[in-house]
Amino acid sequence: MIVAVSDVHLGHKDEGKQERFLEFLDRCDTGEIDHLVLLGDIFDFWRRSNGLIFFCGGRKKEDPQEQATVERLVNTNCKILAKLSGLQVKNLHYVVGNHDYYIHRLQKRNPATYPFPVSKTLRLEDDGKGYFFTHGYDMDVYATMESLMSIDQYETLSESLCFLTDKSGWLADRLWGVSEVIEDLKYRIRSMQKPPAERETEMDLITRFAQSRAAHLFLGMHPMDSLIYGHTHVPGCKKMDCGAYVANTGCWSGSDQGWYVRISEGTVEALNFKGENVV
Repeated sequence: MIVAVSDVHLGHKDEGKQERFLEFLDRCDTGEIDHLVLLGDIFDFWRRSNGLIFFCGGRKKEDPQEQATVERLVNTNCKILAKLSGLQVKNLHYVVGNHDYYIHRLQKRNPATYPFPVSKTLRLEDDGKGYFFTHGYDMDVYATMESLMSIDQYETLSESLCFLTDKSGWLADRLWGVSEVIEDLKYRIRSMQKPPAERETEMDLITRFAQSRAAHLFLGMHPMDSLIYGHTHVPGCKKMDCGAYVANTGCWSGSDQGWYVRISEGTVEALNFKGENVV
């Protein structure tokens, strides 16, 4: 059995998702799960200082109530990290997203001691069938920004935004020079930071790309593999004519939260977690 989850965005707004995600991990804490795939944007380094995600870094809040909230969120995030490190699943994988891309560099610096392998994409097999996992930012570039930047440039930008929250205009000037930044490119950078719900048309393009018969040529996947991705925050699962699945893990933000994908005995499902057993 394979379970995949993405787009929790820990560090960006609470909405009770931390406790709910911790409960989800409790339900995943079993050796019956062969692979648990954290499919990117589990943490959100774009919208919150890294220090405020894992420890109470930076200046102390003047409002005692606000400071208490920060400390509570950090404490729960640390519990989630500890839980991830001790899960009894047979294999734990981390596929980076654009909002937590810096984790890829952290794992490269400490490969021997990092608690889980980190990669940009992942291929697994279950019941003799292949499944390709990617967060989905790569399809975003191909579907909506290919004429403006390459995948490499997007990844460089994503890593930089992990440290430069709300400074996208300054970042664009720093990366490409003021005179060389066209207005459309600046728009795209600002668009990257918008919630997916505000990018509905672009999300539709990504969905069509994912379901196209040519997707494997861009993503490096086997043409008969099923594709599992996140990024758009739109959960769903579709069985294609060829028999492969295209599934989206949804998100844990907003009103429609708590989604994950489960793969078992050749069947792929997009499910909404409501406290039940995952297995």
